[in-house]
Amino acid sequence: MVSSPSKLARWVILLLIAVNIYRAATQSITSDEAFTFNRSVITPIPLLWESFDANDHVLHTLLCKATIGLFGVSEFALRIPALSGGVLLLVMFLRLARRLFGESWTMLVVFLLLAFNPFLLDYGSIARGYGMAAALLLVAIEQAMILLDRPMELWRLNGIGVLLALAVAANLT
Repeated sequence: MVSSPSKLARWVILLLIAVNIYRAATQSITSDEAFTFNRSVITPIPLLWESFDANDHVLHTLLCKATIGLFGVSEFALRIPALSGGVLLLVMFLRLARRLFGESWTMLVVFLLLAFNPFLLDYGSIARGYGMAAALLLVAIEQAMILLDRPMELWRLNGIGVLLALAVAANLT
């Protein structure tokens, strides 16, 4: 028997990570992923930035280039950055829910509602920058909440700025 809402939430995170890995390894490539791969990932960087395309999410594209270079061309290799962003997104859902609602069953319900949102769940397994951008935004929000509790730690402002810049770089929306 699970003794606390946080323990149950951690098991849910592990389950959803497994589901996202399975989806990333087995689902067919989507048209958006194919466009990203053809337009951004296989194009050399100097040529890539000769023309603007809103689909080129700079941080996500660079990470996809790195994983394709390391692991070869496959749907799964293309999706590794999204999987990493999806893991961070799930962890941040739990951290923020715990910060806002404490160690309670309300925290668990809020976490589950966020974690099982089908749109957000997709962001953790398809090769797009949305999940990574949302996760980085949530990390910045958490750091801002910490700064409110500890106003003398102004160094956190630099970190928040970097996190927000990375969130924009992960997905230009």
